[in-house]
Amino acid sequence: MKLRLIRRLCFILMCTVFALYIIMQYYGEPREKNLLTLQFAIKDLHEKSRVSLSMPWLADISVRQKWHDISRLDSPDVVIQSTTKLKSMIDSNQSRRLTIETFQGPVCQQSYYDNTNTTYQMNDIYNHLAFDDQPGGVWTQGFPIEYNMDQWKDQPLEVFIVPFSHQDPGWIKTFEKYFTTETKPNLDATLTTLNKRKEARFVYSEVSFL
Repeated sequence: MKLRLIRRLCFILMCTVFALYIIMQYYGEPREKNLLTLQFAIKDLHEKSRVSLSMPWLADISVRQKWHDISRLDSPDVVIQSTTKLKSMIDSNQSRRLTIETFQGPVCQQSYYDNTNTTYQMNDIYNHLAFDDQPGGVWTQGFPIEYNMDQWKDQPLEVFIVPFSHQDPGWIKTFEKYFTTETKPNLDATLTTLNKRKEARFVYSEVSFL
């Protein structure tokens, strides 16, 4: 209790000293000087009646593309598309406000076609392509893998394994993390299966040879 009381007294004392310092600074200078400083501030605000704040996302706009660029509107291939841009303004007669202006720039025209002429429809693909899938698929049909055991006896084949997926490394995971969490467990499971089952074979699927 005593320690808490001492802390409160110290805080009150510091606030009192700070308030006395502010009062002394204010009354220590002539009031005419304070009023003159205020007048200069008001005059400066009137001279800069409308000041546009710099916006980082406006830096990519070309110098020739002004807020309302109509120099290229005569071309029939130009379609105008409005893009909302924000500019913060400071008005001398009003408080700070946020105004919205539209920037119109030439963009490429997009063509829309109601009717399309295609050779085949997706529903007719099965009538043109053979799709003989036996029960069980390739897992019960087996793979016709044949190779010569002595082919790589003198010069072993060098295999370079590069992890790849439709989830590109570096987007969500780093290259090392992707290899550790996605690729390495698959390779470890493959090696374990090949060691346990001598008749098993490793099948390459979606592999690019460079």
